Amino acid sequence: KELADALLAHANERGNGDEMSPVFYLQQGGHAKGAPLTRRRFDVMWNRIGKQVDWVRTRGVTSHWIRHTIITWVERATSSPSTAS
Repeated sequence: KELADALLAHANERGNGDEMSPVFYLQQGGHAKGAPLTRRRFDVMWNRIGKQVDWVRTRGVTSHWIRHTIITWVERATSSPSTAS
């Protein structure tokens, strides 16, 4: 819940009110809004994090990995016992 709340607060602060608008931007000096982060930029970011955090590197953590993992957790948490796999 804390992560979801923090992400919603970030989206409300940085977004333009459209739920489909990007909220993660490159910063260009100070608080100026730059270009939205690209898939390549996220890849570079996860590679840099993996150099500092072993489990990120060994598990191959990427934005897609996090998305898939969270979706799996939510499905397991919200599925009824008769439909859970």
